[in-house]
Amino acid sequence: MFEAQPRGARKLKEPIEVMDYVGMGSMVADWSTGRRALPRDVGELRDQLDGIATVSDRVTELEFVQGTSEKLVIRLPVREMIEASIDAMTDPMAMGRYPLPQFYDDYHRPGIAPIMTPIDILFARVGDYTIAQCK
Repeated sequence: MFEAQPRGARKLKEPIEVMDYVGMGSMVADWSTGRRALPRDVGELRDQLDGIATVSDRVTELEFVQGTSEKLVIRLPVREMIEASIDAMTDPMAMGRYPLPQFYDDYHRPGIAPIMTPIDILFARVGDYTIAQCK
């Protein structure tokens, strides 16, 4: 699929490329509930996500933030990434489409696409929104 970019826009590589959104969400659920220890650094993150996602070489730091029922955490996207996405989505010459992971189509077309269980959908959504970077 062709992804149009505005002229002069710099394509900032995604900090993480997910191959398995269900696996990613399951990992995030394990971190959130304490069933798995949080990675202490980017190397440990890469090890834990082996076969699930690839962390870009440009990522050198790692921070986990978890809200509570009383504290809302608002995570802001990377400035350059949101600016590039706004440019791409508002450029009338680009005819770009907002890229969504395949599992959204799988969910909205039951019987046509692979069947996902409710827990698969939950984990895929958690995996997506946890690492989404407004591409």
